Amino acid sequence: LGLLGKFDLYQQPFQWRLAVINGFKSSATRPNSPVGLDDEFGLSGRLSFQPNGEWGEDGISDLSWHESLATRLGGGFAVSPFDTTRGAESLSLFGLDTGESYFTLLPTAVEAFTASLFCMDASLRYRGLSLFTEVYFRTTDQFQGAALPTLFDHGFVVHSGYFVVREQIELLARWSRASGNSSSLGQANQ
Repeated sequence: LGLLGKFDLYQQPFQWRLAVINGFKSSATRPNSPVGLDDEFGLSGRLSFQPNGEWGEDGISDLSWHESLATRLGGGFAVSPFDTTRGAESLSLFGLDTGESYFTLLPTAVEAFTASLFCMDASLRYRGLSLFTEVYFRTTDQFQGAALPTLFDHGFVVHSGYFVVREQIELLARWSRASGNSSSLGQANQ
């Protein structure tokens, strides 16, 4: 169940979204999956601010070719419990650096846990040029069935592009990095 809206504050446009969710990635299970869909309710939200006019709906790249600078600042969060005995959605979370699924990474005694994500982002678009950057943080805690410390991962991405042929050919550069202690179950950052 989701709600979204827009409002102006000091003549500046803000957009907000809030949702009650049944996990981070419901598509982690398939219709033929032997494990059922997670029915643990979570919460997610996002607030974004557009200080230089309308951003548009065409993603990160400047497909609409903004004649004046368009910027967007935002932040979001998601918090959800995971029940490993009833759902396969813990397959949608992966440890750093191994990429191993939480479903196989965590001790089999773990029956449930909570994952929380938070991100902040900034973007700009101007005459075919685009720049996007995001930092994010993830904690996994409240383990039930086994004694584990809080797991913490964080990272960032920087993405830039420029249309050398308007709306047809874009040159892109992207750099990202993530580190944390989830794959080592709290023993070391990777």
